[in-house]
Amino acid sequence: MFFYNNFLTLRFFHRIYKIKIFLFYMILFSPSVQAFKIYFPDEELATESVLPNVDIPGMVLNRNINLRWKVELNVSLGISLDEPFYFKFYPKGQIALNITEFHAVSLSGVSYLPFLSSAGRALKKGEGLGGKVFDVTKAPSPSMNVFLNYRYTPFYGKISLSKAINLNLSIYTFSGLGFIVSKNNDRFPAFNIGIGQKIYINKWLGIKGDLSFYGYYGPAIALLDLSSKELKYGELEGRQKRLNYNILSEIGLIFIL
Repeated sequence: MFFYNNFLTLRFFHRIYKIKIFLFYMILFSPSVQAFKIYFPDEELATESVLPNVDIPGMVLNRNINLRWKVELNVSLGISLDEPFYFKFYPKGQIALNITEFHAVSLSGVSYLPFLSSAGRALKKGEGLGGKVFDVTKAPSPSMNVFLNYRYTPFYGKISLSKAINLNLSIYTFSGLGFIVSKNNDRFPAFNIGIGQKIYINKWLGIKGDLSFYGYYGPAIALLDLSSKELKYGELEGRQKRLNYNILSEIGLIFIL
């Protein structure tokens, strides 16, 4: 009898356990439980789990130099970094119209001075050529160039050198098309691309530095016979023409009108 009573007791608890398991699964998979949402007040949430909802901050505040619809006049001196025969220093002038603070168009011109480099003078005298002469002044060499460029200024900032001296600066890129004019008035289509930086001393004066690359299709000076007569561009053969390129570094003054 004792064992029988114990057996009935075990079966009773076993049924109670099954009923609890059944009720637990019914509650767990009940639609009302799955759709129930719990909300907490904002002040009770952890700060690291909340993202601030703020407006996008402005990149430039209190711009001291405003260029929109203003004209810039630039005068500068450039130096060619890879010119083998002719004078390496070029005077340059530019006028630019700022459409916005970021976009502008400019017209620039460079004058090639009629002088030779030290290597050009030595070749003209025939030094190292075994009695021959290579006079580069007889080639249809460039005398000036003109470029129409688009300029984009993505960065504007300020530099504080002291409590009383605050400078404004900008970094810009430019590219455009133009032409090279030879000393015989031949015109060679050209292109250029570059990057530069401007530092404004005040609202109407500044300095700038550029590094640009330009190229044009014209006479290949090194392949010409320049020992006797002066050559015209129209007399050159196809093998005596090529894509010429140059790297120009310059520094100059900016006048804002």
